[in-house]
Amino acid sequence: MLYKCTDCEGTVPACRHRISVGGSLREARVDAVRKGVAPAEVEWLRARFAEHDSPYAVDLQRRAQSGRPREGCTGVVPACTSLVHQRGEFPRVMRLLDMSSEEVTTALPDPGCCGYPLDAAGLRDEFVAHAKRVAKSLEGYGRLAVQGAACAWTLGVRYRELGVRVKPEVLPLVDLL
Repeated sequence: MLYKCTDCEGTVPACRHRISVGGSLREARVDAVRKGVAPAEVEWLRARFAEHDSPYAVDLQRRAQSGRPREGCTGVVPACTSLVHQRGEFPRVMRLLDMSSEEVTTALPDPGCCGYPLDAAGLRDEFVAHAKRVAKSLEGYGRLAVQGAACAWTLGVRYRELGVRVKPEVLPLVDLL
């Protein structure tokens, strides 16, 4: 049961006491990994991240065609799921933003995934190490607009909860549109 919840907070409104179970589930998953009782898919995910820095065997850097940080520029961070499964979506978003008065550039971190799957699976040590690399690679932008909801939450909230600081301000992409 630990791995069936996506931690979307959908149960909170249904709870009489408005209790969020996400944090407890994350800690239970970390405990399951440490005790060696996590599902086999968690080890598969660990191996995939060790090899590709994401859950995908795809060169995310090439797909995103990332720009360079510029002082005061907003870096637009694509969701790795979008780069893999909806290849035309992110370029359309960038063309739309190019028509605005906002100075933007693609800001794919290195590694190209925020690491949410590692955190969701209970791979805490791997997630924190991954998050530190991502945060360092995003330094230099004025702020970050993040395409994926899970990515925005991970970069803007979850990193901070685990002591990883992302220096530019993180906001959901919809805030620019």
